[in-house]
Amino acid sequence: MTLTSMQITQAPPEADCTVCADPHPPKYPYGLCIELNDESLAKLGIDALPAAGAVVMLTTRASVAGTGETDTQDGHTEKRMSLQITDMQVQFEGDRTPAQRLYVNSDMGR
Repeated sequence: MTLTSMQITQAPPEADCTVCADPHPPKYPYGLCIELNDESLAKLGIDALPAAGAVVMLTTRASVAGTGETDTQDGHTEKRMSLQITDMQVQFEGDRTPAQRLYVNSDMGR
């Protein structure tokens, strides 16, 4: 499985607009941050919270909650899709699933 970085590609601010440029723009688009509460953490078997910055592997199943397409006045079409995560697994870096242990030389084993 190939993973794609969703980090926002920041265009350099225009020379005449440096005053209005956000000094701390977000790194990722709105909606890509998932908040887990006590009940969700318990369902996932997470008792002790990891340190901020720890890397985890997130595997999810989602259903398409909605789609849409909007024509803009400048002639572009913007598409969107809402996904509702229905099932999830969180794996801490270094932990390996049984499949990853079996297929150590494949993409699944990384």
